[in-house]
Amino acid sequence: MAIKGFMGRYEHTLDAKGRLFIPAKFRAGLGETFIICPSFHQNCLWAFSEETFNEIIDKLAGVSLMDEDSTMIESFLFQNANDVTLDSQGRVNISPEHRQCASLQKDVVIAGTRNRVEIWDKELYLARKPVMDERFRAAMERAAAKGVVI
Repeated sequence: MAIKGFMGRYEHTLDAKGRLFIPAKFRAGLGETFIICPSFHQNCLWAFSEETFNEIIDKLAGVSLMDEDSTMIESFLFQNANDVTLDSQGRVNISPEHRQCASLQKDVVIAGTRNRVEIWDKELYLARKPVMDERFRAAMERAAAKGVVI
């Protein structure tokens, strides 16, 4: 049985032209062309397969244009998303806007997160680890209190 979703973490380097090597394990799930957009609430980029991005679009399609929150999400998503295509060496070009948005310098962490791949500046990724560890412990305690056991 194949695992559904992205998992694992890799470190790579942005080259001088803003190209980033995508690990083969992630390329298989993302496809040759995929979507990159800023995270909604973290200082990183999200990469979605076209299929997953279309599922998100379908979820937004049923929402009224009068719903301010939904239209704000839709605007943010579409105005900041780019489709990218792998080159023959398994790299994609990260736009200057996306590099600036996620504070990407040179060293990058590429991390699988269920239905997406996250692209982080390595220094920012490592700096958030102690906070994330504490938030994870608290989330596990709340989940256990609700009867969720892993």
